[in-house]
Amino acid sequence: MEQKSKDYFRYGEPKGAEGREALESMNKNHRRLSEWGLSTLPLIEPGTILDIGCGGGMQLSMLGG
Repeated sequence: MEQKSKDYFRYGEPKGAEGREALESMNKNHRRLSEWGLSTLPLIEPGTILDIGCGGGMQLSMLGG
């Protein structure tokens, strides 16, 4: 059976204080790219947004206003 790395649990299955830290880091470090990516999209009605649950939730909050 394959053993998963510590980074997998930090980023792949974030839990506890270390998981919150990882999500905060993702939100902070991915913000500029997220802003650019979202700026290329047409205006989206909040009722048509699907959150697949990957990451720290920053992009969803950016879309929701």
